[in-house]
Amino acid sequence: MIIPSFGERYLSTALYQHLRSLNQRLSIFDTPIDRRGTDSIKWSKYAGRDILPLWVADMDFAAPPPVLAALQQRIGQGVFGYGGPWPSLTESVLAHLESQYSWKMEPEWIVWLPGLVTGLNVACRAVDGDVLTATPIYPPFLSAPRFPGAS
Repeated sequence: MIIPSFGERYLSTALYQHLRSLNQRLSIFDTPIDRRGTDSIKWSKYAGRDILPLWVADMDFAAPPPVLAALQQRIGQGVFGYGGPWPSLTESVLAHLESQYSWKMEPEWIVWLPGLVTGLNVACRAVDGDVLTATPIYPPFLSAPRFPGAS
């Protein structure tokens, strides 16, 4: 059972303690992290208001230890330049696409992008015509189609 990091602040003490007692072992999701008063945009935006920001792309739990270790190793190199995808990442993506969708692809067909928002903008620029977006949705899905030639 996962208890959100905000659970202790927003659930009754008895309910929170009961939920905690159901857990047999701790995980990164069980450790509350109070991000109020930090550089967190979502918590600063609603500071002092009775709003619980539940943003999809900004979670309130720590990164798992293997991710932190990989970042520490990279930081230890001391040089931060532009990097490309490792061959193992490309191989993994190609294997996944073939096993899940029966797609036989060449590595050079993959266009690596730095993030979702960039991908949205590239996709909207490639469309000749209107773009349909259902709401509610992540705000860049609404702003990306506003480029010349799209609506």
